[in-house]
Amino acid sequence: MAVVFIGGGVAALQEAGVIDATAVRFVSLPLLGIHPTAEGLGLQALALVLIAGGLWANRRKAARTPGWRSCPLCGANRGGAGICMGPAHAASLDARRPSSWSWHPPGP
Repeated sequence: MAVVFIGGGVAALQEAGVIDATAVRFVSLPLLGIHPTAEGLGLQALALVLIAGGLWANRRKAARTPGWRSCPLCGANRGGAGICMGPAHAASLDARRPSSWSWHPPGP
């Protein structure tokens, strides 16, 4: 979504004449925020690099952080509690939940 917002914002600023528009040969997909200008495409590429770098750094940090465990049910690395909590695990988690956690409506 960030890439779409950047493309739309840069295009709007270019239409208003606030920033220059340098046309380049590239596809135009306005619905996805892709407009064929060097300024817009450059900022979108920068955003993609920053997002990819952040994801890479986060995964690297998670792999080195003590206490991060894999989900015992599916093996996904979810950190903290080590339980995935995905909808596919609902039955398994309900079976492992202590009976003291169950909710009972108040009686009459």
